[in-house]
Amino acid sequence: MTGTEWLNSEDAVARSKRPYAHFDWRTDINRHRAYIADPCKVAKHGFYPFIHYEKRTLKFNKKKGKQEKFRDICYAAHIDRCIYQYYSFLLNTLYNERVELDGFSAAAVAYRTNLHENNICCQMKERSMAKRRSNGERTLRLRADGRWEMTIMDGFRDDGKRRFKTFYGKTQKEVKAKAKGYRDARAAGLIVDANYLFPKWADIWYDHHRDNIAPTTQENYRYTLRILKEGFVRRRIADVKPYDIEMFLKKLRRDGRSDSCLAQCRGMLYQIFNKAEANDLIRKNPVCFAEKMRKTGPVQLKESFTAEEVTTLM
Repeated sequence: MTGTEWLNSEDAVARSKRPYAHFDWRTDINRHRAYIADPCKVAKHGFYPFIHYEKRTLKFNKKKGKQEKFRDICYAAHIDRCIYQYYSFLLNTLYNERVELDGFSAAAVAYRTNLHENNICCQMKERSMAKRRSNGERTLRLRADGRWEMTIMDGFRDDGKRRFKTFYGKTQKEVKAKAKGYRDARAAGLIVDANYLFPKWADIWYDHHRDNIAPTTQENYRYTLRILKEGFVRRRIADVKPYDIEMFLKKLRRDGRSDSCLAQCRGMLYQIFNKAEANDLIRKNPVCFAEKMRKTGPVQLKESFTAEEVTTLM
């Protein structure tokens, strides 16, 4: 709403009518629209002094009982009040726009006219937000460095405690967009679970796969699994890339491992990461994109035909 629209609104005219006595005649905005809206005239306007009185009310305190509360009341002249009301609307409009622009509209609730809420509504909203936060839904706060911080619950840890993820942004809008993007990506299966270390997931895979292995072969599997766990001891399954697979196999070859051992390690890595991909823990199996190692057996020399032998055959 613009200033002109506000001056012509029925609500503004009704609010500008007051019956109390003052130094000037009773009036309202409807009679002085042009005067109030002219900054030059307002700048030269001679304002009347306030009329002051002290209002006394009884306030009840559980410990001290009834107590008198004193409140200073000052009220302006009728024409002055109309000017104050008009410029209060203009300043409040700019204030609302600024807090929206800076991204803390939900935090600043005092002297706001566009929220259409009273103190009870704001209090209920804060209680509701505190309840959501206690349930781990989210927390939003302005940090000392000026950035906004949002924390959301992101599942549960192995010990049963809730796991949280934090996002940062320059404005509320930015940090909320980051949190929403993360939730949407996780729901679509695009966010990997980065909490599984390779040794732990390898043990999980082996426990589920062991029933499909003959008892005589399980010892070979455990031997190969031990080599893999030593090679990726501190790596998370989400961080293992095809390049890491290639470098691991090359290191095994430099350590003198046989081609058969390399093939077994690669095959088991494929099965482990394939199971992780099937359970949406990773986006793709890195073993599929790792180059295969060439065998290093004895080189067999091939003899080619001589020119005379080729002529004879032809």
